[in-house]
Amino acid sequence: MTLSASGQQMIDSIAVARRRLMNQVLAQWPEDEVQALFRLTRKYADSLQQPG
Repeated sequence: MTLSASGQQMIDSIAVARRRLMNQVLAQWPEDEVQALFRLTRKYADSLQQPG
């Protein structure tokens, strides 16, 4: 199964919109809170990779 060209374009458009929205929201946050979000998001993602 492969994604059609129009399906890929839709996914790309959604990703761009999500990134734009996140940038707009985070631009209003203090830098230390943005860094904390990134650190905790990485920690969460890393924990998903560990068994158990």
